[in-house]
Amino acid sequence: MFLNFLLFFIIFINVSVFADCTPNISYIKQKLEFVKISNNLPYKNELILTLQMTLNFLNERQYSIERINRYHQIITDFPNLKKILYRKIINISDINFFDNYTNLNDLNREIIQTNQQLLKENSIMERAQQKIQNINEFLLLFPKQLSKAKLFINKFDFYYHLDDQKVSFLSEAKNFANCAKYSAQKALVNELDMAQLSANNRQELIHIKFELHKKKFDKLHGHLKILYSKLNKFIVFEIKKVFSKIIKLIDDYNDKLSNFIKDYFVLNKKLFVSLNNQFKKLNIIFINQDVIHDKLFESRQILFTIKEQSQWSNFSNVFNETLRSQVANLSKFFKLSQFDNELGEVRVQRLLYENLLNQSKQDYNKNSKFFLKRYHDIFEIQFKIRKKILNYLIAGCDNYIIEIIKLKIITAKLQDISEEIKESVHKYFYWTADANPIGINYFIDIYHSFIEFISADTFIQLVSAFLLMLSNIKTLFPILISLLFILIKIINNKNYDKFLNYSSMCIDKVTKDHFSLTLYVTFLSILSALPTLCFCISLGLGFQYAWSYPIAVALGNGIITMIPLLSVFMISAKFARFNGLFIVHFKWPLSRVNSAMKYYFLTIGIMIPLMILLFTFNNLNEHFYYVTLGRFCFVLFCMILSFITYTLQRAGIFLYLNKKGTGKSLFNKILWNIMICIPLLASLASCIGYFTTAQDLLIRVEISVFIWFLLLIIYYIIRRWMLIQRRRIAFDRAKQRRTEILLHRIRNDEDTGEISSDNLEIDESLIDLDTISAQSLRLVRSLLTLIALLSIIAIWFKIHSAFSFLENIKLWDISTSIQGIENLKPITLESLLIAILIFVITMQLVYNLPSLLELVILQHLNLTPGTSYAITTLTKYFILFVGGIIGFFIIGIEWSKFQWLIAALGVGLGFGLQEIFANLISGLIILFEKPIRIGDTVTIRNLTGNVTCINTRATTITDWDRKEIIMPNKAFVTEQFINWSLSDSVTRIVLYITVDVISNTKLVIDILKRSAFKCSYVINIPKPEAYLVDLQYGVQLFELRVHVAEMGHRMPLRNMLNYLILEEFKKNNISVPFVIFHIKSYNFDMHYS
Repeated sequence: MFLNFLLFFIIFINVSVFADCTPNISYIKQKLEFVKISNNLPYKNELILTLQMTLNFLNERQYSIERINRYHQIITDFPNLKKILYRKIINISDINFFDNYTNLNDLNREIIQTNQQLLKENSIMERAQQKIQNINEFLLLFPKQLSKAKLFINKFDFYYHLDDQKVSFLSEAKNFANCAKYSAQKALVNELDMAQLSANNRQELIHIKFELHKKKFDKLHGHLKILYSKLNKFIVFEIKKVFSKIIKLIDDYNDKLSNFIKDYFVLNKKLFVSLNNQFKKLNIIFINQDVIHDKLFESRQILFTIKEQSQWSNFSNVFNETLRSQVANLSKFFKLSQFDNELGEVRVQRLLYENLLNQSKQDYNKNSKFFLKRYHDIFEIQFKIRKKILNYLIAGCDNYIIEIIKLKIITAKLQDISEEIKESVHKYFYWTADANPIGINYFIDIYHSFIEFISADTFIQLVSAFLLMLSNIKTLFPILISLLFILIKIINNKNYDKFLNYSSMCIDKVTKDHFSLTLYVTFLSILSALPTLCFCISLGLGFQYAWSYPIAVALGNGIITMIPLLSVFMISAKFARFNGLFIVHFKWPLSRVNSAMKYYFLTIGIMIPLMILLFTFNNLNEHFYYVTLGRFCFVLFCMILSFITYTLQRAGIFLYLNKKGTGKSLFNKILWNIMICIPLLASLASCIGYFTTAQDLLIRVEISVFIWFLLLIIYYIIRRWMLIQRRRIAFDRAKQRRTEILLHRIRNDEDTGEISSDNLEIDESLIDLDTISAQSLRLVRSLLTLIALLSIIAIWFKIHSAFSFLENIKLWDISTSIQGIENLKPITLESLLIAILIFVITMQLVYNLPSLLELVILQHLNLTPGTSYAITTLTKYFILFVGGIIGFFIIGIEWSKFQWLIAALGVGLGFGLQEIFANLISGLIILFEKPIRIGDTVTIRNLTGNVTCINTRATTITDWDRKEIIMPNKAFVTEQFINWSLSDSVTRIVLYITVDVISNTKLVIDILKRSAFKCSYVINIPKPEAYLVDLQYGVQLFELRVHVAEMGHRMPLRNMLNYLILEEFKKNNISVPFVIFHIKSYNFDMHYS
């Protein structure tokens, strides 16, 4: 009685309350039509949008009222609807199908109709399950939706009051829109209340409907199997009947029949066997369909259970344990690629049968007229039966293809639901306990578990599995091959040691050290560890093959899971040899490497068996072993792992390299301390019940560390390659300098002393890693850091749904306006963390991507240094702008919110920081117009030097004294300056030479030109020119004009050219006059007297 009164009250409130505020829908439609046909109305487009929005709100209100009535009808009629559905379920068992089919065509027609009905029932069940899922999702979102709607209603009641005064047309339309939205929100609140009241009834009715259609589906599926069985029996009976006649005729004329007819009969028998095999395969498909259907329904039920249980805040450990075991069992199903291969094989068989049918028709038309009457009858009967068999085979292939496609579809659905279940488990149960905390009775449970596990049945299963593995060629062959590889490895150990010794002797020798030695050592070290790994893999696969022994299968899974960790340890041990990769090639200190590998045998002897046992207990169906012995192994594993990590830190192994390429930094120490604490925290979490969560997090952390360590090794390999290349370049340049000196000596025929290879000293100890290009190493570090970041994101993204609880932690609300309507948008902790991640990635891209762009793309293009710098700088600004916009948008700081503030600040700062903004704008002008570029030689304000850096505010110029001068960018835009290499780096040098007036003028001009042509710094185009430009004070003044290719050659050119001119003057007895001074003397005594 109270419920009926409550329903009536809700409907009455929804229809009557605030009815005066709700606009009339007909009136709004008339207004909208009037606005559309009017031409001179102001704000016409805005009026149309506002009125259309009003209509949308009114329609939403109407839909809410209709749904309220429907929910009310469900609640009032629930008992009757429930009785009707249960009566239908009872009546389904009384349905009988017609089974007495005598015609093959009727049987095929019934099979087609039954398949169509199955598809229809399956579609209905899927829709029913989707409705249940929608109801569960609604119950999850109900509090948020209800609070959002009520918040708007309260805000409307507080702020909004209708104005009775005359308002404009646009204001009236906005009032209509606000009132319509208010009414729609009120109706939505009532709808949400009714939906919550009717949710349990609707779920129960849908469950009953699902059960109804499930029984129909099972009934139809069983009927379909009966139909296929009858079809098979009908075909087999018909063909056997004909075959008996043929066999009788062949027995009567056996000696007189030709080989062609006998072969024809043999092929027909083979085709009949193929037909029987096809029937058997079809039955197997039906069995697999039943299995997948059962798993599909079971997985959907598990998903519904998860959705229902997720509404409650607390979960029991027993429920979590049961749920995780059910999810683990669902992960075993067929692979979709297997169906694709099988479909391809069936289509090929069908094509072969069609070709054989056509060939048989041609053989019959060709050979039937050559047989006698009695042999012709036998041949004709055989042709007819072959034709029937081939038609049945072709039709069977079509049915087989249909059933495989159906199996593939439901398998794909099962995979999708399994992924959804895993994501839901991560979302709702990842941070919940799945085992009881360790108490006083825990060690007693361990004792009982251990006694039970080492019982006779365990050893019998392992021995039986081992004997089965040795008796099967599929499992024995890989083991024998791996043992053969181990034997070959033992035989070749001496050769491996010899090569390591040879490579260590060649390291640091300029002529013998090659990067290929490092690659060979890396490859051979990995190859040396592979035989043992292959043996472990073959052993694990062999135990997995013994599927009838669960303990053996679990042990095989544990061995296979352990392989990655074992490979890391074994390969690292090969690299850590005294003549191996770490010490000889990477130059890691011997004491550090030995200290890091001090507990290697402890790792192999204890950690690996513990890990095998841990994953063995994880894969056993008995959950009791998992929470007792498995957790005990996990705790021991974490403690030993923490101890090994501590020893690696004490050994001085680096996890992070700074800009100098070393690991001596505070960040490296923090990383190591975190890595030491993580296993201890994981063991603590498993002790208090969070066993699965701790195990999964620890595995992901360790995988991330292994990836980081692998990239660190790659970095050192690349670093060694750079060192070798740098050393080679230095050696080649030294040889080139020696060759040039020898050639210069021969050309000038001068005795400059003996120059031999002994005089060319190369101090290899000085060629250290510091001489390697810092830019290249920084780019390598940046690239590897980006790869590591992407890899770690890919590893942790699989459990991103586990952090969905961050969506529920609201930090603040922001108001957003959509078509003039204000809405509140919550900013959660997840949004803040995503924004921080975007800012971090943006800064990494700003720091690393321009340099990477220069290395990978720009250096291969024909661009000037200034153009490359402009592209990289603009790329950096663009990335910073886009990343900032996205990050601020996620946390609710939109551009429309603070653009006016920025404009106001811009005006205010424009007066206070006018010069700074002028330099910033000038920097952008320089980047676009490029009056100066990196590497240009400029003269500005009596200052000459090379442009080494162009920043946003200022430009750095390095003068000839290697001093760096910071010049504001504004000077290069507003002042006059000289760019010596803007369009061409060629410059002219003028030398002034004076000789005696009695010297031969023509000879002097020839000497000047000849000296210019001899000078190696003088370019030939334009040609050198010499002129007599003046006669004064008894001397001849000559001017020599030459051109130089680069600014750096100007001073060397003057030096060499003056030297050559003086040498020629000495040979031709031409003297350079002294400077003439005029002195006037005065007699001061006479002046004063």
